[in-house]
Amino acid sequence: MKESAMHFHGYLHFKRIIALSAFCLATLLHAGSGLTVLSLPEDPVNGWYVASPGGLPNAVSQPVFLPESPVSWHGMHGFWMFDTPYSRVMGGNRKFFGGASFLKTEGIEIRTDMAQEEPIGETGYYNGTLFVGREWIISQDLRVGTTAQLVFERLYHASALGSALNLATAWRVNEFGLLTAGVRNLGKMQDLYKSATHLPLDVYTGFSAGMKGLQAGLSIHLDDEAAVYGTGLIRYDTNGVFSAGFSYSGLNNSWHIGGNLRYQQFRFGVGRFFMQDQIACPVVLSIAYMPEGD
Repeated sequence: MKESAMHFHGYLHFKRIIALSAFCLATLLHAGSGLTVLSLPEDPVNGWYVASPGGLPNAVSQPVFLPESPVSWHGMHGFWMFDTPYSRVMGGNRKFFGGASFLKTEGIEIRTDMAQEEPIGETGYYNGTLFVGREWIISQDLRVGTTAQLVFERLYHASALGSALNLATAWRVNEFGLLTAGVRNLGKMQDLYKSATHLPLDVYTGFSAGMKGLQAGLSIHLDDEAAVYGTGLIRYDTNGVFSAGFSYSGLNNSWHIGGNLRYQQFRFGVGRFFMQDQIACPVVLSIAYMPEGD
């Protein structure tokens, strides 16, 4: 009986340690934005501005006005905060696209609820998605798209699954302007230990206009706590050979600058993100393969 009681108390102590580690991790990485892998930028050029349709790199959030054919391929890797690498690979066109995202944070110190100088060990946190999506042409100027995501996360030996749905629509008002609206990360996670990580719900609408390679866009967002914030983008494109973008997000008081260059059937991109409210300036690199005719 005494041995069983010791095992029981040890188990409770272990649970407190892991719960404390999870709390610390949530404080560092989530920062009010929900599951991290669903909160990070998708494209070095568009940056924080998700309401920008028209390309495969941004298709998870904005699956509208995508390339008709043939199939394109896109890969991205980001050097994120706290030595947290973030990667995404995907391929497809307007009729179907799919891929995966993955983020990991290792070297998380495990401490007990008692004050101490040295940690008792280290653990890691991992989260990612598998996603598929497509676009429907309602008319020449009206498009609707959706992306379904299987989401997973793991902390030490505990894991949780969930699902999220992105819906988007875009209406070409005229040859210069585009009106977009949608919802991202509509779904739910299983409990990780005793509580579920909330998904970063985002309901938005935006308007963008462009002429002679210069595009500007503004969007209004509503998160799951009914907080309202804005994002904006200024982008310049030279006939698909070179693109550069500057974006800002009011959610985390952050801005970005980035660009990409096309060489034959490949496109190489780099973006730098400056997070004013956090000590992090991550870099995102991308490479895309686009067959002739894309």
